[in-house]
Amino acid sequence: MNRKGITVTIGAIILTFVGVIFALAILTGGLTDPIAQVTQTFDVDNETHTFPENGTNLQLTGQAISNVEVTNASGGEVVPTSNYSIYNRLNVNGVLTAGITGDGSAYHGNSTNISFTYEPFGYDTNSGGRAIAGLIIIFAALAIAVFTLIPTLKSGVLEMLRK
Repeated sequence: MNRKGITVTIGAIILTFVGVIFALAILTGGLTDPIAQVTQTFDVDNETHTFPENGTNLQLTGQAISNVEVTNASGGEVVPTSNYSIYNRLNVNGVLTAGITGDGSAYHGNSTNISFTYEPFGYDTNSGGRAIAGLIIIFAALAIAVFTLIPTLKSGVLEMLRK
């Protein structure tokens, strides 16, 4: 019986298993979330706010917003776009912010529901940068595959399975 060969093979299997678990933990939790923040937009539905007064800013989530729909919370009627302006990437204390500015007095002080799509803080507005960020996940997955295969091939596990 070749105890040294069995020990090396079991050691390689354990090392590979632990390495793959560690790599998948980093890939799923530590790598994909920050990349999603850089590459994806998110939706907010019916977030309740007090409508701003004329000339006053209401800061919303993210650095830029689009597809904004404001409705009166009590009656449900759509607030006309003539009553507010959208501002995007406004620098407030070094942070890019987005929101709406009240332009009319008809709704100020009323409770409103605001639905919108937003770019999270750190969103890359350059499409090339977003494409490269997506490649990071692919190369990380390839690195996991290589990390798995090399110890397996070196240990001779495949030869043992053939017997």
